[in-house]
Amino acid sequence: MPPASLATCLCVCKSWHRVLIPVLYRTVAYTDMALPSVEAVTRHLKHIRRLYLDISSDRENSHNGVDIFTSRSSLRCHNLTTLDLSFLDEPSRKGRASGEALILLNQQLRNLTITYTRQCELRLSWNVVFSQCSLFLQSLELGGCRLDEQETTALMELGSRLRKLELHRCQGVWSDFTVEPQFPEMRTLAIQGFFRSSGQELRWYAQCPQLRLLPWVFTESSRELLLMHNPERLRKMVPDTRLAFKSLRSPTWKYLQRIELTYLFSDSQVAQILDACGPLRVLSIMQAGFWYRSLAALEKHSQTLEGLRLFDCDGLRSWMCQWIMVTFPKLTHLKLGRVFAHDMVTGLGAEEARANQLVQDAKDDMEKRQQEISDEKHDMVDELNNIMARFEASHDVKLARPWVCLNLVQLTIYFTFPEKQETKGWDEQIFRQIATLDRLEKLNLGLSILMIEHCYTGRPLGLKLQSGLTHLAPLKKLTALKFVNSRQQLDTQDLIWILNQWPGLKEISSCLHDDEDTRNELWKMVEDKGIKLLLQEYEYQDDDYDDDDDRYSDFIDE
Repeated sequence: MPPASLATCLCVCKSWHRVLIPVLYRTVAYTDMALPSVEAVTRHLKHIRRLYLDISSDRENSHNGVDIFTSRSSLRCHNLTTLDLSFLDEPSRKGRASGEALILLNQQLRNLTITYTRQCELRLSWNVVFSQCSLFLQSLELGGCRLDEQETTALMELGSRLRKLELHRCQGVWSDFTVEPQFPEMRTLAIQGFFRSSGQELRWYAQCPQLRLLPWVFTESSRELLLMHNPERLRKMVPDTRLAFKSLRSPTWKYLQRIELTYLFSDSQVAQILDACGPLRVLSIMQAGFWYRSLAALEKHSQTLEGLRLFDCDGLRSWMCQWIMVTFPKLTHLKLGRVFAHDMVTGLGAEEARANQLVQDAKDDMEKRQQEISDEKHDMVDELNNIMARFEASHDVKLARPWVCLNLVQLTIYFTFPEKQETKGWDEQIFRQIATLDRLEKLNLGLSILMIEHCYTGRPLGLKLQSGLTHLAPLKKLTALKFVNSRQQLDTQDLIWILNQWPGLKEISSCLHDDEDTRNELWKMVEDKGIKLLLQEYEYQDDDYDDDDDRYSDFIDE
């Protein structure tokens, strides 16, 4: 579009309710297209509802979002409800003043985001911003900010009337409050990007009786720590939080619907969090404890849980995955780790394999029980013993039942078969089970990126006609078939059946065969059908970092 046409469009299009100033400037940088005049943009400010500004220093040739404001009066945007200020570097006096004025002059604001991309301190008049901002403000997101004790207190006072507060890489004086912070209206409280005691965070979360979403995760700096320390050593680095968790009462969060936990939490702590909740809809646990107490606590949510992800959880047994499949009828999204095939099938060989595995599980459970008791994570030893005895007593009867999670639309599960044992007919039995999930749209029978460093022995579920692949014919809605790193050995007839049976298929994993020539031949067949052939990096992105189902995007996204 020519520059004049763009300027005219900006002037006459009064239906505009959103202006993304940084995109306009970046477009000029890449296309050498002249910007519309500042006056042309300014005339539309009174119509804008959502405004996103990049604010930089006054360095030569730098583009500064606040340049669109020609006077202090122009900073007052009467329809503005969402303001996102991104400080790219140390702002000039004009940048700071304009940013603060935008916040203070627009008393109708409902959503405010302030981020700073550098590591050094962002100097704003935080006390003024927090104490004099819009009385209608419901959501505040801060990134890369450093607050002193007085500013932290002002933030906590503001938080007492917010519905959403997110802190990313923020530094402040988070302890030694004269009065413990209260968040009576808070629906979402997210504290991410820095490594602190989970006990202090728990006290904050416990003051949110209206909480709907609990994203209790450790990111960025804690991930760097994980490169140096394995999860078990990292858990030992966390200060003792037993007293904080003992303060939880049921139901602390009777409206809570979604929880995401990563690292650091023991089985006992996960169970206490689940016990303190009302009926849950979505739960994601990664590299945290999940053992008998957590399973028992999770079972209480069996009639409401719709999304569940359990990856690399300390204590999670293969039979527990089968237990979930036969217990949770409302599930629509499920991501599990490794599951032994013998837990899903019947027959003498399977019974023998299960018996051998139960012996090993019992040994591991006893060692873990002693460790839990010695660490004083279970003050009520009798309670733990009773839970273990209850599951053991009903183990065989419960696991023999068919799957009840018939509403699944997404399933990630990795079946592993013993290589040195006769498994004839096992694949077919599992295919028959999967075939009952006729609402499936995305099926991943391989490893997730979250498990990719684990080297599991045994073969995967083979997608072969001779193994019973044809039993999957009822999966008419399938759009994605993945089997990341599962060493498939498809031949031409196997792939022809897949392509003909599922005409709605849009993407498939690339690891179709170990042999390069055979694989290239199969790839061509896939591409001729217009189906997206997923290389591993794209498989990971689509599987674990993105999801087109908005209902659970914040649950599935990493």
